[in-house]
Amino acid sequence: VYYGDEVGMEGENDPDCRRPMCWDPAGWNHEMYGTIRSLAVLRRRYAALRRGSVESLLVFNGLYAFRRCAPDGEAPEGDVIVVTNPRQSLTNVVIPCSESAEPSVRRMWRDLLSGRSFEQAGSSIHFDVVAEQSAHVLVPAEQVKG
Repeated sequence: VYYGDEVGMEGENDPDCRRPMCWDPAGWNHEMYGTIRSLAVLRRRYAALRRGSVESLLVFNGLYAFRRCAPDGEAPEGDVIVVTNPRQSLTNVVIPCSESAEPSVRRMWRDLLSGRSFEQAGSSIHFDVVAEQSAHVLVPAEQVKG
């Protein structure tokens, strides 16, 4: 996040990218500011969003899904899966998420942004739709923190 991004400041390529910070809240995009604040809270709350390994799970038509794993012993909440889609809506998206190929393996994941639940069946999570310009931050449902 470059300074001013959190309040929706605009800019172009250099030299327009370094406009002075807009300190007047009347000129801010408050929806964007609220979203950035929410993401910052999640980053502080979940260690896997701050440090550890990153594993790409799916790259397709702009959609990017990855898993964050905190170092052993640092994140009792487990892995975090992030799905971002900066482009148009996509349907029937299957995110591979585990080495297990057994169809009997079922696990629920909770999206920390929307509160929706997604089921992992076997080695993947199925999304009927991943909306345009959207993101999901998934954690194991049993590990959702206050």
